[in-house]
Amino acid sequence: MNMPSPRTIVTARLAGWLVVIACSLGCGGPTLEARVTTPATVPLRTFPSVLVATADELDAIALGDRLARHLAAGGIEARRVRTLDLEAMRTSGRIGRAVGVVILEARVRETNAIRYDERPETVCGPSGCFTRQRRSAYDVPVLEVRLRVSVHEGATGRALQRVSFGVEEEGRTYDRMRERAFSRIGDRLVRLVDTREERVRVALPRLPLPEVEAAVEELRGGRWREGRAALERLARDEAVTALEPEKRARVYFVLSVARRFDPVSLERDVERHFRAAESALRAALRDDPHPRYQRALEALIEHRRQVELLRAQREAAEHNFGLDATPADPGVPTPPPGYGAPESSVPGGPQTGSDVPASDTPASDAPASDTPASDTPASDTPASDTPASEAPAPSDALAPAR
Repeated sequence: MNMPSPRTIVTARLAGWLVVIACSLGCGGPTLEARVTTPATVPLRTFPSVLVATADELDAIALGDRLARHLAAGGIEARRVRTLDLEAMRTSGRIGRAVGVVILEARVRETNAIRYDERPETVCGPSGCFTRQRRSAYDVPVLEVRLRVSVHEGATGRALQRVSFGVEEEGRTYDRMRERAFSRIGDRLVRLVDTREERVRVALPRLPLPEVEAAVEELRGGRWREGRAALERLARDEAVTALEPEKRARVYFVLSVARRFDPVSLERDVERHFRAAESALRAALRDDPHPRYQRALEALIEHRRQVELLRAQREAAEHNFGLDATPADPGVPTPPPGYGAPESSVPGGPQTGSDVPASDTPASDAPASDTPASDTPASDTPASDTPASEAPAPSDALAPAR
């Protein structure tokens, strides 16, 4: 009879404990997917007209022409000009109040870098031959291109934003590396000026009740209002409020996800929408201070900041597109949201080039929902910022005002 070794027994026990610990934290849950719109890092489309200024070098000219064509394809009046001509154009009054100026400054550096490789080599001696790895050093050409993007008010020349980033190429001829590097720089540049549709995936913990699983299936099918309405009812039901705190926290976490990605409430009232999602997350944290919920809270705050910035950029575009249709004002127009920050490198904050903004102030701890307690998910009944009754804290914290 074969007996397992002590090492095998210890390994099996350790694996078993890891499975138990993982499942105790809610393993094996489904994944939800939603699409979100993120604001432009360099919101040039808030201007109805853009001048793209470059030096007279061929690569810089090609880069500027590419950006101008990209902006023009989206309905913006854009053209490339020489950087040296900007001041004369400004002083002669040829740059209007609603014109934005973006200056592209590329810097190219050629260097060599040391790389290493290992190759087998056979060594023979009195006792025979053997093979060993021999490490060799060699030089490779490296080309780095860094681009600084500076945005200015056209009429005044006031600096609004500076963003810089770079790429590296190595191992080819310098002409080929330069061509490839500027192509990659151009790809990144045009992405910076557009809003983006991104897919967000949220891994859910193991669901404690079949009713919660049914609601999640509605969410996974894209029926966010129906799934959220079911979760709102469950959050106040005794079947959930009587659960152990750790399991009850899972339900509240799923509810916060449903609230966060509900497209109807987001369109109605951004402030109430995110306050409701945050209240459910804070209820989950009170029941179970798991790091998963804290990370979700940080992601929610970032999402809220992005939505607010996107809305502000749209409002700025409406304002700027109407500037030339109104009489001249002696004051200086307010710069579009997303501008006015010091120079940074990409990635950084959304005002300096980041795609991941951070919140300035957290929302209230008082949980509230903008979805009513009735069975009609599309109701416009607003929620209260305070609990609706003096029932036990978890359920009362999530119950909307009737």
